[in-house]
Amino acid sequence: MRDLKTHKQKKIKNNRRKQEKQLRDWKKLFHRLLRITIASGSGFLLASGALLTAQMLLDSGYFGVKQIRV
Repeated sequence: MRDLKTHKQKKIKNNRRKQEKQLRDWKKLFHRLLRITIASGSGFLLASGALLTAQMLLDSGYFGVKQIRV
């Protein structure tokens, strides 16, 4: 059967303006990641080197006390 009713056309909304995606600056991201990695690695190496040096100096006999005079 046919539908004899008049169809109302739905109002078509205008396309919304799409925002353009900003391209990632991979070079800038890589440089930041490299700086963070180098800084954290350097800090870790300095801290571990200081701890090892302190342990080595304390374990050596150079700073040992043999006799106390009052």
